[in-house]
Amino acid sequence: MPLIAKRMALQAILRYLDAIPSGRIIRVENHKNDRFFEIELREECVLIVEDGYTKNEFLIVRRKARGVVSDLIRHEFPRSRYLRIKLKRPARRADLHLSPWSARKVR
Repeated sequence: MPLIAKRMALQAILRYLDAIPSGRIIRVENHKNDRFFEIELREECVLIVEDGYTKNEFLIVRRKARGVVSDLIRHEFPRSRYLRIKLKRPARRADLHLSPWSARKVR
C-alpha cells in the first residue's frame, strides 16, 4: 500500500476498522519500517501490539480504539510525515514452515 499523510492516517485506520472482517490485521509503519503497531480485529475487541520506542499490548473495546490509535500515532511517529498502512491476515501457526532458505538476508 502506498504512503499516506500522517494527518489522514487516523481516519483511514478507523475506516478499515469498520470495513474489514474480524481476524484481519492492520499494520501501521513509518517510512523506514523500524517502528510499527498492529491492530488485530476480534469479535468485540481490538488487540493493538506496539513495537517501536516502546513495546506494549492493548486489549480494548472497539469504540475506544480511536483514542488509543491517535495516541500511538503521536507517540510512535513524532517526526514522520507519511505512514504506510498494510492489511494482512494473521499467520497460521500450523502452516508455518521455516527453513534456512526462507529467512530474509540481514546485512
